[in-house]
Amino acid sequence: MAREVANMNQRERLIATLNFDQTDRLPMMDFGYWEQTIEDWQKEGMPRQVENQKDVENYLSLDRCCFDTHLEVPQVNYQGAFFPLFEETIIDEDEKTVTKIDSYAVTLRESKKKNSVPKYIRFPVEKKEDFEKLKPRLDGKNPRRYPPDWSEQAKVINAREEPVGLFILGFFGHPRNLMGLENLSLAYYLQPDLVRSIAEHHVQFIFDAYERALNELEVDFVTIWEDMAYKNGPLISPSCFKEFMMPYYREVTAFLKSKGVKKILVDSDGDIKKLVPLFIEAGVDGLYPCEIQPGSDPVIIREQYPRIALLGGINKRALAAGKEAIDKELEKINILARKGGYVPMVDHRVPPDVSFENYRYYCERRREIIMNSRSWRK
Repeated sequence: MAREVANMNQRERLIATLNFDQTDRLPMMDFGYWEQTIEDWQKEGMPRQVENQKDVENYLSLDRCCFDTHLEVPQVNYQGAFFPLFEETIIDEDEKTVTKIDSYAVTLRESKKKNSVPKYIRFPVEKKEDFEKLKPRLDGKNPRRYPPDWSEQAKVINAREEPVGLFILGFFGHPRNLMGLENLSLAYYLQPDLVRSIAEHHVQFIFDAYERALNELEVDFVTIWEDMAYKNGPLISPSCFKEFMMPYYREVTAFLKSKGVKKILVDSDGDIKKLVPLFIEAGVDGLYPCEIQPGSDPVIIREQYPRIALLGGINKRALAAGKEAIDKELEKINILARKGGYVPMVDHRVPPDVSFENYRYYCERRREIIMNSRSWRK
């Protein structure tokens, strides 16, 4: 007979779930919401004072999500990328869009509503000399990366009942941010030394920039951001991964675990199934958001890889389709919960085509399934 588990706080519950341990229940959280989604929901009856992700979570009695660095989350207050950031410069503007050089020196055109992916025009690194010019802003030892009251902030963060996470750019995500997808794809073959130089520098940057945070915080998880796949599979081959990512991943995951980090997660959209065994070999403990439409079905991944934690995998399109589709989609929760290591979340930020009525129904049905099941109490 399963041993009963006392009530857990959000921090204890998440880590126990990711560790395939017994919990009082599964976490109930979601990846996030488009700004337009929240605006539309306000028009559909959600109170006007519910303005951001944290407000939605409180209003619907959800657990606090801690995984998306682009949203208002309880993340650590430090600069983990360019420092100082570049000053944004507006190049052109019309009624619907803005063309600018952003704080990461990328030239792009974006919607003023910020409800779609920007059109990227130019990236700061095209050759090794460009990267050398950026290095002063990628100095991990710069003490100004941490605020003067950092030690006091760390005490407050450690006392939270919410999970504590750090967020770092990965060894595809970082060079892709510097070079753009097309330029990086060519560089693997035409400028391999540049790619290696960026990766080697990034390893040392992580060691230097995160040392203090890791020493002063009780870190539950580290998210490595990649977004390195699409509907037809990974954006690089497994052989490229082994050559240009694996050695550096191993260094970083070993460093993080030596500092007491409990779980290392990778954030990648798209169909990542071909890369799962490589991530496991590299020291990664979990993957999200398990996007359904491209093919990263957590049920399939779990069958092949029984001990990697999975987060996400609830098809956002089912939420848009209505209650019957939602009920069918949520059938996977018990299937995955029985095997452990699963956090049921929408497989990306909730888009505007999901009505507030449908989302609230989804939250209620998910809660009902979770609270009525003992699948995770092994």
